[in-house]
Amino acid sequence: MKRATQFILALAIAASAHATDRVVSPSGTYNTISSAIAASSDGDRVLVASGNYAESISLSKSLSILPLVEGTKYTLAGSLQFQNADGRSITISGIRIFGNVTRSGSYATRTEIRILDAYTRSCLLDEPAIRVEFYRDTVDGEIRFSSGTIAGCLLTGQPLSSTIAKLQGITVLSEANWIVGNQFGSNTSTKKAILVTSLATFHVENNVFIDNGSGSSALDLALPTEQMGEASTILNNSFIKMTAENLPAVVNSTGVLLNLVMKNNAFVRFSSGMINSVSFWPQLSQSNNVGASPTWLSLVTGQPVNGSPLINAGDPDPRYLDLDLTTNDVGCYGGSNSRANFLTPMGSAVVGFMQAPRVVAQGEAVNINAVGFDR
Repeated sequence: MKRATQFILALAIAASAHATDRVVSPSGTYNTISSAIAASSDGDRVLVASGNYAESISLSKSLSILPLVEGTKYTLAGSLQFQNADGRSITISGIRIFGNVTRSGSYATRTEIRILDAYTRSCLLDEPAIRVEFYRDTVDGEIRFSSGTIAGCLLTGQPLSSTIAKLQGITVLSEANWIVGNQFGSNTSTKKAILVTSLATFHVENNVFIDNGSGSSALDLALPTEQMGEASTILNNSFIKMTAENLPAVVNSTGVLLNLVMKNNAFVRFSSGMINSVSFWPQLSQSNNVGASPTWLSLVTGQPVNGSPLINAGDPDPRYLDLDLTTNDVGCYGGSNSRANFLTPMGSAVVGFMQAPRVVAQGEAVNINAVGFDR
């Protein structure tokens, strides 16, 4: 029998063979990032030498702003604003921003913003037409977005704010939202790691939540109305509280129903279990969520220790198999989106995140979507 297998690879590379490069250095022709941006056109690259740049910058063009030398960083003392960048595609890598990242102006068409291998404070980019993607970043404040991906990031929750990541507002974009392979940490009481108020599909997978505070569940589902479209997922996360509390790891705080699959999660010291009780929620599919002893996994990484009861304790369905094709390990190191995928060192080229079907029928097309970056 003839097998027809089709591979479709959508690879977003942050480089252009026909771009003009403008080099920024303290003693160069362009001694500020802003001056290089002003001289650039859509599709150009701004290559920034290591140094501290005492400025704030505004972006309204399709540009890539990258380190001049691979592996180096550059520091922006001020803030970064996407201003009237409607319809643009912007990539920023290797930056250290000590102000906030914001947007202003009107956005009517799809706008893409990618921030990778960066340090930022708060990123306030919730807008219906903006698709924002964070890869391998450290974020000390909060993230607000309406459509996007947060993958392989460290989100500390500092300074004080009520929530680390907010998926909120409406979106005119069709893609699902991914929060995958991250470490969330909080030292503040009543702080949520994630708050979802959007009706868009979301996938919260393979994250580790480390909560040193008190008074809050890690993930709050606060939808305003029912969402019965494509199923959202909460899979293979490790929810860790340092002090036991009578709270669930996940709370549906509005009691609104949504189509949700919740499996293979480990929760430590959340004494009320995995999720609060909501009457008549037939669209919730949950299994293999395990209340774990603190001795079963690392309280720093969420990885099961040798001989842990979490190993091979997940759903045995083939779609949830681990990377080594054994039964799913409960927690953030289980399944094909294992957090181990997001801990490899950054190099000149890296795949930030890849989506591929876990189960394919014979003769069915295989659609693979990947986002990668090449310095």
